[in-house]
Amino acid sequence: MDPSALRPLADIQPLVLGVTLAWAGWAKTFSPRSTEILAKSAFPSLIRADMVAGRRAYFGVGAIEIILGSLLVIPPPLKTESLLAIGAAVGFLVYLALARRAAPDRPCGCLGTDTSRITWEDFARALLVLGTAVLSLNAQRFWLSAMMDDPWLFGVAGIELMVLTAIPHRLIARTRLTKQQATGSDTRATDCATAGVSLAETLRQLRQSEAFHAVAARLVSSSPSDHWRDGCWRYLAFAATYEGQQAVAVFAVPTVWYPQMVRVVLLDNEDDVLLRFPEDAKPVLLVETVHGNTPPRARRGEATEGAVAPLSRGS
Repeated sequence: MDPSALRPLADIQPLVLGVTLAWAGWAKTFSPRSTEILAKSAFPSLIRADMVAGRRAYFGVGAIEIILGSLLVIPPPLKTESLLAIGAAVGFLVYLALARRAAPDRPCGCLGTDTSRITWEDFARALLVLGTAVLSLNAQRFWLSAMMDDPWLFGVAGIELMVLTAIPHRLIARTRLTKQQATGSDTRATDCATAGVSLAETLRQLRQSEAFHAVAARLVSSSPSDHWRDGCWRYLAFAATYEGQQAVAVFAVPTVWYPQMVRVVLLDNEDDVLLRFPEDAKPVLLVETVHGNTPPRARRGEATEGAVAPLSRGS
């Protein structure tokens, strides 16, 4: 194939790359749902940071994407910008691989979508971004000039942008959600209740929370003596001591990665509350913050208010 035949396509790739990166950056920095998307994504699990540090890192990635995207769109096309885009695409692929391993049941949170786990579609899209970046190395004209000379490039750029920004996927998801709302079967509030979260991931989140560090010195064992799951929360019980008497520390950990929402209560043998963290802790449930709905309470009691019933082995 004559390389000159690809030159018009190469000329519009900086535009495609720039818009795609800027779109992804906007979703991370300025979208009203960016915090929700971050909390539900694999990003916090991968970097193993609390929500504040995770939010800063997420915002930083978004800012870099916006800056690089803007540079790509502004003339003239430069190979340096294309090389940076290639590096970003490779980083995207590495992130997807690591995120899928760290949190296989969570979405990547890359383009503002949060409806499904990382799949082959995400890897295919990342490879397309990489291919687009490589092709942009051959760009010689400003993309607008190329489009004015060859109007068919408008259609090509539009198709590329639809694929890379997952617009068809968004439209399908929006249509499905509209139907669910019309029939009264909106399932957004059950996302956290049905998410597959391993006990190991819950323990990682617990150990990064302020609640855990507030009572860590009182814990007798580093492993829970009991644990159970109820909807959007997993509860873990640890043997503990309090002023020389035996106690049990019961933690409430959200299934969505949000260490700041972890709550703990210390109970004596009569199930009376000895200590709670935070001191004004009430059953503030994460799904209420994220979805505006009230989730079910724990079958065996609440780790954030009052006493709990005797513990038994749960799932």
